[in-house]
Amino acid sequence: MPRRRVLTDAQLDNLLALPTTEPDLIGHWTLDAADGVAIVRRRGGPNRLGYALQLCAFRYPGRLLRPGEALLQSALRFVADQINVTADELATYAARRRRPRDPEPGDGPPLDGGSRSGETMTGTNSDRSAERDDWRRASRRQPNSCWGVRPWRRATPQTVSPPA
Repeated sequence: MPRRRVLTDAQLDNLLALPTTEPDLIGHWTLDAADGVAIVRRRGGPNRLGYALQLCAFRYPGRLLRPGEALLQSALRFVADQINVTADELATYAARRRRPRDPEPGDGPPLDGGSRSGETMTGTNSDRSAERDDWRRASRRQPNSCWGVRPWRRATPQTVSPPA
């Protein structure tokens, strides 16, 4: 049986709309000292601003911000001013610097599932996985092999007598 919708699309959009007027921003998106403590724990201005915006949106209207959702500049500046960051820092929120272990762009397998320039997948990847499996097997600690560790054994239950 299909679900019955209680609200129309227009009513739902109105219910979940972000605050737009200054009285609504002041009433719903003003941060207190406890919020400040949680926000300060985030590293960097972009993360602080993004966290504060998500916190405010979760409180009112009761939902999280969607990826790429447009915010009013007045709402963005209102929250940014409270946590002493610039509103421009939101552009780098959720961006991540490249780490040394991340693959270079274009190094991964092709997205279409085919091979690049006719190369086969049997050579490099299977050899690497076999080497990795051999290394994992060899690096497993055998029982009683080092540090004089005894094999694990179940502790016997001890009875505790009540104090007299």
